[in-house]
Amino acid sequence: MEIENRLKELGYELPNLPVPAANYIGYVKVGDLLFIGGNIGRINGALKYRGKVGDAVTLEQAYEAARNASLKSWVTSTSPRDLQICQRW
Repeated sequence: MEIENRLKELGYELPNLPVPAANYIGYVKVGDLLFIGGNIGRINGALKYRGKVGDAVTLEQAYEAARNASLKSWVTSTSPRDLQICQRW
């Protein structure tokens, strides 16, 4: 899979699928837009960083959390094969 290989080349690893906390729809596709919800920054089930950037969380930690949130959103909303349809990232 081209996207997975490219992510690995860049040093990123797709996280495990999150365990749902309740019975809800994690994403909705409307036309060409994808609306994703429920991503609160857990990394493989654990809330790694909590607090305000510059206070309790460093800028580097905030970047890591944002990268993980993006990767988790992809995993939650699509199968890895479906990542091929992404036009920008």
